[in-house]
Amino acid sequence: MNIEKAITRYNKFVPKYNRALCIFESVGDVYNCYDGEYVTLSKQDFINCLYNKNRNASKYTCTTYQLCDIHSDLFTCKTFDNLKDAYDYANEFIRMTYLYTSLNLLKYKGFIQNIGKIALRHFTELNSDKRQPNKISNDEGEMIVKATTGAFLYAREGYRGPAYVYDYVSKYSATIINMQFPMSAGEYRTLQEIDEPEYGYYYCKIIIKDTRKMKPHTKQDDKGYAWYSHIDIRRAQQLNYTIHMKEQEDNCYIYSDLMNGSELFGEYINLFYNMKKLKYDAGKMFLNIFFGYLVKGKEYNFNELDMPEEYIDFKSYMKNGERWVKAYKANMNIRLIMPVLNHFY
Repeated sequence: MNIEKAITRYNKFVPKYNRALCIFESVGDVYNCYDGEYVTLSKQDFINCLYNKNRNASKYTCTTYQLCDIHSDLFTCKTFDNLKDAYDYANEFIRMTYLYTSLNLLKYKGFIQNIGKIALRHFTELNSDKRQPNKISNDEGEMIVKATTGAFLYAREGYRGPAYVYDYVSKYSATIINMQFPMSAGEYRTLQEIDEPEYGYYYCKIIIKDTRKMKPHTKQDDKGYAWYSHIDIRRAQQLNYTIHMKEQEDNCYIYSDLMNGSELFGEYINLFYNMKKLKYDAGKMFLNIFFGYLVKGKEYNFNELDMPEEYIDFKSYMKNGERWVKAYKANMNIRLIMPVLNHFY
């Protein structure tokens, strides 16, 4: 029995009205629950409650409860002495979110597991009267995937010793206010050299002299050419690195229809940033989780020969002696967020 799936199923079918919060934790085959008072259930009774099989097992058979595992994302980096403290924290999180944003989290199905989806929905509602990005085509999506690389990794050749990881906490939201974002598809052009890079992607080779200052593209062809963003090009120019455009037709992809980040994301960011300034955890969580969900897409696996045309291949691997690919449908939001990722990486 997969308890996590059962809880998700339970919360999914809770009626769409305010429901009480119940915090629980599993200790072996025992489930401790708290919703203002403690109750301990056996694993079987807990399962019966989830599936409504035994209405006499406990009051938790009532489908007006929102169940929350004490180890869920809501409590990340938090330590509580008991379930009551976690319950009080969760209720304060819910109360302050409602006070500052009018978002009643208890109204949503399974909000504990779906805070990211709720964040994305709220962003959409805030922008309902604004211009929306045009739908992205698979050709454009494939172009963006080609230009996107992973995080910046660096080590001296032959180095052995400790390694450290760092991250910019909440920097995405602070950065995108001052950026621009494409709202519709760009167009291919042909260039021999780059003077002042326009917003877009360039098929070129950059002669990188110091990988501590700029990382090589992870998707270069056998000649060292790859699709670099305009942000990469500007960085290379600042470092006085030589840039060679690929001698071919359509060697750059330029966007002209742009919107300021303050107009596109400003209302959402300011709303939750004000909460964060007041030291309310909900503000920080809604700021941080939003961008991941903005580009989140379902991943599919296909045999390379059977992959539908409307999917984008972004990684191949061998399975049972055949080549398979990981793929996804183009998500129009990646047009918005990839410039941010390129900015940091």
